[in-house]
Amino acid sequence: MSLTERKKILIAEGDPDTRSRLESGLAGEHDVCAVATVEDAIEAVKRFGPHVMTLDGSLGRQDNGNADALQLLRLARKARLRLEIIVVAPAGDRELAVRAIELGACDCCVRPFDLDEMAVLVRRALRVQDLEAAADALPDRLAGVSRFENLIGTCDAMRDVFSAVRKVAATDVGVLLTGERGTGKDLIARGVHHLSRRSDGPFVTLDPGATPPEFLEAEIFGGGNGNGTFNGAETVPGRIEQAAGGTLFLPGVDTLSQHLQARLLGFLQTGVIERVGSLEPTWADVRIIAAAGPDIASAAENGAFREDLFYLLGVVAITLPPLRERGEDIALLAEELLSRFSTEHGRSLSRFTRTAVRAMMVHAWPGNIPELENRVRRAVIMASGRTITAGDLGLDADPEREGRTLGEAKDALEHEIVVDALRRAAGNVSRAARSIGVSRSTVYDLIRKYELDVSAFKDLARKRPDAKTASDALGRPRGGGVGGGAAAAGDLDSAEGGP
Repeated sequence: MSLTERKKILIAEGDPDTRSRLESGLAGEHDVCAVATVEDAIEAVKRFGPHVMTLDGSLGRQDNGNADALQLLRLARKARLRLEIIVVAPAGDRELAVRAIELGACDCCVRPFDLDEMAVLVRRALRVQDLEAAADALPDRLAGVSRFENLIGTCDAMRDVFSAVRKVAATDVGVLLTGERGTGKDLIARGVHHLSRRSDGPFVTLDPGATPPEFLEAEIFGGGNGNGTFNGAETVPGRIEQAAGGTLFLPGVDTLSQHLQARLLGFLQTGVIERVGSLEPTWADVRIIAAAGPDIASAAENGAFREDLFYLLGVVAITLPPLRERGEDIALLAEELLSRFSTEHGRSLSRFTRTAVRAMMVHAWPGNIPELENRVRRAVIMASGRTITAGDLGLDADPEREGRTLGEAKDALEHEIVVDALRRAAGNVSRAARSIGVSRSTVYDLIRKYELDVSAFKDLARKRPDAKTASDALGRPRGGGVGGGAAAAGDLDSAEGGP
C-alpha cells in the first residue's frame, strides 16, 4: 500500500458514540463512511466500495442470539469480496468472536477498545489485503511486465532506471552505476552497451576488487617485460585496449588505489594510455561504465575517492534499488526464476503458495537478486509438492507471527490439523475426515480453502511413508481475510438470495 494512498473504511456500528469516535479517529488517515444498520452496510459496500469494514457484531441481534451482522459475514464470504472485516464483539462474548472468525472475519476486538488499537488492526488488515492482491495478480502482472536485458521491473525506481539507460545509451558519456551488491549493475551495464552505437564492439569486464593489487595496473593499462609482468611477455595489451571500439565495465571502481584513480582520470581526460614499463603512448577509443557501492558519493566528499574522477565517471549516475525496496517485483522475479529453473531441472512446479509470496515480500533480502536466485533454485530442486512453500525457500512460513490475527492463528491450526490427517490417511479423504471427526464435505472444503494437493499426499505415502514434512510440501493457509476473489460489491445480496 502506498503511504500516500488513502483507503476506504466502512464503519458499521450501532452505538452512536462509538460510531462517532471511530469515524473521527480513522478519518485523518483514511476515507471513512459510517452507518448504523446491516441494511445500510450492505448498500455502502456496493456504493462506497470499502477496503476494510469494522462491523459491530451485535447489530440486528435477535431473540435466539443470532445477529444480522453474522449473516453479513456469510454473504461477504460467499461473494468472495476483496474486503477485510474486523468484528467488534461485546465484552465477554467469546462465542461471538469465535463464530465471526469462523465466518471469515480477518480480526476481532472486544469492547471496550481504544482508537489506537483499532487503527493498528485496520493497518494490519490493509497490509494483508495488499499481500493477497499481489499474489493474485502475479499471472497478469507477468504478462505486462517491463523487461530490460534479464531484469524485470514494475516499481517506479526500476522504471526510472530503464528510462535513464535508454537515454544515456545513445551517448558516449560516462555512466556510474551505484547500489548494493547483487542489484543487477552488471546487467544494466550490458544493457547500455547493447543499446549503444558500440554494440558491435567488445564488452570487456574487469573487477578491480577481484584482481591481485600487484597485477591490477598492468591488467587495466597493459604491460611489458620492463617490470617482469606476465612472465616476460614483450607487450601485453590491457583491458582498455582490449575494449577498443566497445565498452569497458569496471565494477568495484571504488576499490581502486589513489594511484590508479589518478591514472584512470588521466585516460578519461586525454584518451591516451601508457603501458606499465613503457613510455610509448597509445590512444584508445573506449567507453567506460563504472559501478560502485552506495557510499561512493560520501567517499568522494571525504577524499577517500577522487572527486574529479567521481564526476567524470558519473556524468550520468544511475542508482539501482535493493531488492527489499522493489515491492511486487520480488514476486515477479521469483515467478520468472521458478519457470526458468523448473525447465532447467526437469521439474513440473507451477507456482508459489500464498504464504510463500507473503514471506518473500517481507524478507529483507540482504543478498539481493543472487540470494533470490539461490533460494528459488534450491526450492525447485528440493520441493516435495507441486507448489513452492515458504519452507522450501528457507523462509519463515509465518513472517508476521508476532502480529498475527486471531483469524490467521485459527487458519494455521486448522490447516495443520487437516494436513496431518491427510498425511496419516495417505490422502484418503474419508479416513482423514473420520480421524478428526468431521464430514467428508468439510474436508473437501478445507482442501479447496488451503489449495492442498491430495495426490501429493498419496505420492509421499508411497515414496516416504514416514515423512514428517508433508505439510511443508502441500500448501499453507491463505491468510485470515475474507478477500481472495474479484467479485463485484454488487454481487453481495445475490450470494444467498439477499440478507
